Amino acid sequence: MLTVQQAFEYIMQTSSTASRETVDISDADGRVLMETIIADRPFPPFDRITMDGIAINYNDYGNGQRSFAIQGMQAAGDPQKTLADGCCIEVMTGTVLPANADTVIPYEHLQQVNNTFLVTNEVVKQQNIHRKASDVGEGEVLLDNGVCIGGAEIAVLASVGKQQVTVSKKLKVALVATGNELVPVNQRPEAHQVRMSNVYALKAVLNNHNTTCTILHLNDDKKELLQSFSSLFNEYDLIICSGGVSAGKLDYIPEVLAELAVDIKFHKVKQRPGKPLLFAVSKNNVLFFGLPGNPVSGFMCLHRYVIPWIHKTIGIKTPVEPLKAVLKEDILFDKPLTFFPPVHITTSNNGTLIADPHLTNGSGDYATLTSANAFLELPDGKDIFKKGEVYDAWFYR
Repeated sequence: MLTVQQAFEYIMQTSSTASRETVDISDADGRVLMETIIADRPFPPFDRITMDGIAINYNDYGNGQRSFAIQGMQAAGDPQKTLADGCCIEVMTGTVLPANADTVIPYEHLQQVNNTFLVTNEVVKQQNIHRKASDVGEGEVLLDNGVCIGGAEIAVLASVGKQQVTVSKKLKVALVATGNELVPVNQRPEAHQVRMSNVYALKAVLNNHNTTCTILHLNDDKKELLQSFSSLFNEYDLIICSGGVSAGKLDYIPEVLAELAVDIKFHKVKQRPGKPLLFAVSKNNVLFFGLPGNPVSGFMCLHRYVIPWIHKTIGIKTPVEPLKAVLKEDILFDKPLTFFPPVHITTSNNGTLIADPHLTNGSGDYATLTSANAFLELPDGKDIFKKGEVYDAWFYR
């Protein structure tokens, strides 16, 4: 049986690369950039005014002049004007600095008397000017492949005229719920049934990770599973199955994959929850994750294994990694397995992440997940995890 780290490395080494597509900038938020963005002009493209006020030539002020006749006004969007000797031009934030001017005095440091401004505060040469190319020079790289596009990136794309953007395609994912006991969400279950919930939880998470998910329900019937999966492996980039991978007599998934010649890379990991995790790859390189049917188990496996693989596949350069958190209370776990207890993580006054255990009543206790926000990863090899010790934390919100 593989350790958690061995299973993770096995998954992450399985190569697959998402295709690319071009989208409009208005649809690029949250997508992964697949091209290099170059500055087509300097940033800023001209000497830019940063305060409303007047533009002067500092030599006039340095020679003792404190009263400046108003030559005119230059608003944002106006062509550059030329400042006359001894005068000032009123300027607005974002305006091009007038030619022959090199200093801007804000209105708060001025007193207007008729058609002149009197300077009332000390002036520093070149103040309140955002110099041309001081941020980025023309031809420099602004954004590179693997950036997840957000508001800041959208602003950069717009500033260089990128109406159309090359991004990685969203992965087409089949979310398969298995089990005769499952009924649709809108159906009242009988005493022996439960509503289908796991795949909805998985879909809610995956919607934020560049995927397009389809939910399906299959019964614990080997013939039905064979027929359905035979088609799914030709229609989707990734298949995630909830249930059917444990040791029950009706857990047919391993048999079905074997009959379809899908290569099972591993089945079972030394962890709790999520021990029955199954990972396989089809001949046409479609990945299959068989998640345990217990809600907490499947939810944890999704965040610990599936999402990091998705990020790598769609080209995000920054890997999904845990953060370090300090355990708030002792935890006893006397099994030779890596333990993933749900925790609620807060930040102390000195900036330390504090992990407060929210232990579940078994891996079917999905209600506890609503009061936690991460899983702590407690390594095997010890039974008592002490308050104050530091461990990896995998956030799920």
